[in-house]
Amino acid sequence: SLAAEALVCPGGYYCPVGSVAPTPCPPGMYCDSNSTRVGAVRPTICPLGYKDRDYAANHTRYHLDDACQKCPAGKY
Repeated sequence: SLAAEALVCPGGYYCPVGSVAPTPCPPGMYCDSNSTRVGAVRPTICPLGYKDRDYAANHTRYHLDDACQKCPAGKY
């Protein structure tokens, strides 16, 4: 039945349990659709030593490389 069929949350979005629509991944985080078999259930923060990409405001945050960039030398 369609009710029992789970949809996969698209990359660049997260879908908390019980949500009815995908939520765009916020700045400073990424939402990997491959993180679980149903997609991201929560955003993942950029790790230490990384920051939000300068262009990421209008960019889909699929993976670490899409959303986060390494901090310049001497910065964290």
